[in-house]
Amino acid sequence: MSNEPTTLINLLRCEPGKQEALITLLQENIETVIRTLSGWRMTRLIAAEDGTGVVIQSEWETPAAVAAMREDPRMRAYFPRIAALASLETIMGSAVATATHEHHAKSLSHGSLPGAGAAQMVVIYRTPKDPEAFDRHYFDIHVPLAKKLPGLRSYHVNHGPIAAPIGAPDVYRIGTLHFDDLAAIKTAFASPEGQAAAADRRIYAPDDSGVQMYLFESWAL
Repeated sequence: MSNEPTTLINLLRCEPGKQEALITLLQENIETVIRTLSGWRMTRLIAAEDGTGVVIQSEWETPAAVAAMREDPRMRAYFPRIAALASLETIMGSAVATATHEHHAKSLSHGSLPGAGAAQMVVIYRTPKDPEAFDRHYFDIHVPLAKKLPGLRSYHVNHGPIAAPIGAPDVYRIGTLHFDDLAAIKTAFASPEGQAAAADRRIYAPDDSGVQMYLFESWAL
């Protein structure tokens, strides 16, 4: 069996004022259900700065473990309670590439995020018109540019099967950049390297409606 975990990302969007209740419910779910499930590795809750959402990033040993979680009666009992507070979009995949600064290389370990920082930038790309051309530019040009960002601790790119509870999401590629904090992200993209990476994104993904970006601080549970 591969040691590469299956990553599950849930994007929960809520109305202002409901975020705190949503986080409390999710923490309760993690403590009473998720921690008891076979194949679970970790869960990270990420609160949107504007109070309108929460990102749940979790790792599982296999896609089958994710499927079993979704069918667990205790988990299914939580779905209506979560839906009463927020809408849900789910993305599932596995890491196809990881970039870390050399001085963080020793932090690599089974079941952990290499060099994971306390703040992340998640970039979600919808399916492009020419996936092959997109990937060629993304991996050959954009990733090397992004890896030069000052303060970047690690860079993950997800791929593989992408699933949602209902239907198939129009998501093709997900990039996650890890930094020490939100201030480090702002500093990185104000630098010449950051401006170059931002300008390059508009070459291979010029339509802003096809790109979603989330910046947030997080904690592991």
